[in-house]
Amino acid sequence: MELVQQLMKSLDLNEQQAKGGIGALLYIVKDHVAHSSFHEIKTLLPEAEAWMRLSPEGGEGFIGLLDGIFGSVAGGKLDAFARMGGHFQSLGISPTMVKPFTGIVLAYMCERLPAGGRNQVTKLNDALMA
Repeated sequence: MELVQQLMKSLDLNEQQAKGGIGALLYIVKDHVAHSSFHEIKTLLPEAEAWMRLSPEGGEGFIGLLDGIFGSVAGGKLDAFARMGGHFQSLGISPTMVKPFTGIVLAYMCERLPAGGRNQVTKLNDALMA
């Protein structure tokens, strides 16, 4: 819950928005890190699966939209943020919050994960925040 509280305070979100946004972002993370690394994330964030269920459409439609965006260096980051913006809007979060939200969540994970998961989340963070 520390991460949820941090998002609520930093970005002026309610609890449902913070949890649903984390859930939406976790679908991206899950799709782009090794299974063992995602297991480390679920250990760090025991509520991860519940938060993923809170994201609109249970995340499945969102992941379909994101299929393959990280394979394109030129448009991947912009596509991810644009699509997350639409997803965040359905949670009542301004699309302008996507980048700061993503930065807070990924930094939180990078600071607390063991080396394997941390390295993979750091690479994803660097790709999105560059």
